[in-house]
Amino acid sequence: MSCPPLRTLLSRSLSGLGRYEEALAESLETLPEPLPQAAGHLELHRATALHALGRSDEARAEAGRALAACERYLHPEHPRTAAIRALLSRITPPQP
Repeated sequence: MSCPPLRTLLSRSLSGLGRYEEALAESLETLPEPLPQAAGHLELHRATALHALGRSDEARAEAGRALAACERYLHPEHPRTAAIRALLSRITPPQP
């Protein structure tokens, strides 16, 4: 098992290459609880991969978990919080 920062970097890199299925698989590996400064990081990349795969409901839920983690540990103006909010605004709302 790789360490959380390397797992996050790998997931982010795969996503950046458009290899969303692989990015999602990497992000789903069981990891220990992240340090507070890493709050929401892996979840953000997981939500990004889910969104790119068209899995909007799952992406929205994952982004919500990422935002909750960021709000718990990070300053409200932290760049990761802004990135998560931007992703949430891009994910289409659920259909009634």
